[in-house]
Order: sequence, then structure tokens, then C-alpha cells
Amino acid sequence: MLYNMIHRIDRTRFNLTVFSLIDGALRDKIEKLGVPVYVFDIKKGGINISKIIKLIRKLKIIRPDIIHAWMYHASLISLLGNCRNTRIIWSIHNSLYSLKNETRMTALIIKMCAYFSDYPSVIHYVSKFSSEQHWKSGYNKQKTTIIPNGFDTMRFRPSEGAKRVLCSELGIPNYSILIGMVARYHPVKDHDNFLSAASLISKKHNDVYFVLVGKDADKYNEKLNKKIHDMGLSTRIFLLGERTDIPMITSSFDIACSTSYSEAFPMVIGEAMASGVPCVVTDVGDSSQIVGDTGLVIPPRNHFLLAEALSKMIDLGPDGRRILGQNARNRIDCNYDLPEIVKQYEDLYVLLCSTLPKKQLPQSEGKL
Repeated sequence: MLYNMIHRIDRTRFNLTVFSLIDGALRDKIEKLGVPVYVFDIKKGGINISKIIKLIRKLKIIRPDIIHAWMYHASLISLLGNCRNTRIIWSIHNSLYSLKNETRMTALIIKMCAYFSDYPSVIHYVSKFSSEQHWKSGYNKQKTTIIPNGFDTMRFRPSEGAKRVLCSELGIPNYSILIGMVARYHPVKDHDNFLSAASLISKKHNDVYFVLVGKDADKYNEKLNKKIHDMGLSTRIFLLGERTDIPMITSSFDIACSTSYSEAFPMVIGEAMASGVPCVVTDVGDSSQIVGDTGLVIPPRNHFLLAEALSKMIDLGPDGRRILGQNARNRIDCNYDLPEIVKQYEDLYVLLCSTLPKKQLPQSEGKL
């Protein structure tokens, strides 16, 4: 979503610079847009004071009108790098069911952000559900604004040829039914739930195959591969790992699935819907609100109900799924169109810049 926003924002009005706490795959993509990216290599699981000081010094040189901090760690550091008359936005993109789901360091930072939540100008959430969870954890309710994620319906769209391409790559017939899940391998994504449901479905349907895409969902993950082997699913489940052709892969699915037991506003659901793919999702975060009546919503951590919902989607047949997929894409167009979401960000930036002292206002709307 960060990349999508940077890609679409009006660059004649806003001058952008990205500070990245760790290096990542988005760096090259963002730099290709002509936006400078500074990487400070602050490793996960620890605090590197010298590199944080380096980041703060760089902020003091740039003197941005707005610091838009993305996620908890950046939010906390943003307070240290605050310059005179700089407005701070915290963006929170996940849900907060339990701190037990977080690492010890992240849990501590979440608590510290709650304590200091009076200081940012705005606390932005991508879902109403997430905002309510954070209010209960002590985050300042008065600073709240909600801007949901938006989806690029030109990039994610139905493709008749995508499934043939993926089936050819996997070596399976074109008439196969593909059930896919795009998610990094992490406990909160609950791959075990997906595998258990896949085991039930595979016993009833010989033409159904399952595709897992995402970081560590690959052949090198010994734990995941052992589970798949032990459940007798080695010939039915394909592990694709991290891919750069997600729009093609997503549009090749007959059914998209999300089995997480904690989410705020999952991008993968909206991307599948924009691709004309009906979804089966767990009732976490704003997932049910995103899907509406265009898919099926079930409780988390219940593979029997998950298998039942997936079976209903299979039984609808190609025509029934196509109709649901069309309705899903229309729902994204009407409620989560990317240009409209980016405009909400722009409006927020303009509002915050308008509160700066006049002598601070640059010729453009603001530096971010």
C-alpha cells in the first residue's frame, strides 16, 4: 500500500523521501519512481542506537513538514526525529488481538506507542476494527482517522490466460480447480488450518489443487514440507514462495483463501476480489466488511468450517464462481478504488500542512 500510494500521489504537490528502517524488496521499486530512499539497516530484534541517531540527524537536515510513520517501530522513532513545526502521522496496519502474537520487542514498542500516543498529530488506521482494538490498549482515540487500503484494479484484474500459464508451470490440467492463498509463512496466517481443510477437500475432489505463495512458503521450509508430506498432500499442494508476478498468480485462482486468526485490512483479499476471484476468509479485522456478500466468511481456527465453505465454492461451478467474482470486483471498484484512497491521503497531508506557520510553507504543498 505504501508503494501504491507513492506511485499515485500527485508529485507536483508533494515532495517525498522514504526512510527505511531495514532494507527490502520495495527499495528498488520506489527508487525507480524517482523517490529517494535512505536505508538505515536497523535490524529486527534489537536496537542500534548509532543508526537511529544517524536517522534522526538526516531528518533534522531534511526538516520535513510531515513525518508519516508506517508501522509501530517507525512510529516510535518518529517522535525522536521530530523537528519544530513538523506534523507526525502514525499509520497502523495491523490488528491487536493479543500481544502474545508479537515478539517481545514489538510488544514493548506497541505499549510504548500507546503511552506516547498523545504526541502524533494523527493516528491513522486502515480498519475501524483495528482502531477500536488500539483504543482499548490505550491509544489516543481523539487522534484517530481511518483510511482503508486501496486496490489498483488495472494491475489486479481478471485474466483468462493466467490460469493456463500457471497450470502449465505446475504441470496440472487446465480444468483443475485452484484454491490459492497468498501469505507469508507465519503462525498468525494459520497455514495449519489451511492444510487441514485441504486434506478434507482432497479426499472428496480429485481435481482440486492448492497453491501457497509467500515468504517461506517454499520447498526450503522443512517444517511446512513435513506437514504436507505427513498429511499425504505432496501431490496436491504447490509451494511457490515469494513471487513478483502476484497479479498473474492471483487471477489464476478459482478460489482465494485467507485463514489468518489476526488481521486488520488484508491486501490479498482485495487484490483477489479485484482479480474477479471469489474469496473464503476468516472473520478477523475488516475481512468480512471487505468481502460483503461476494464470498464466504467463517470463524478462524476451524478447519471443518473452512473445508465446508471451500466445498460450497467448489460446488457452485465455474459459472457461479464467475458471478461472485464479478460482484467482488464491482465491490472493490465502488468502495476501495486506489485513486480515491490516495486522494484521502493527499487531503490529510494538505490539512496538516495548512496548520503550519505560513513562513514554514514551501512552494509545494509539503515535504513528506
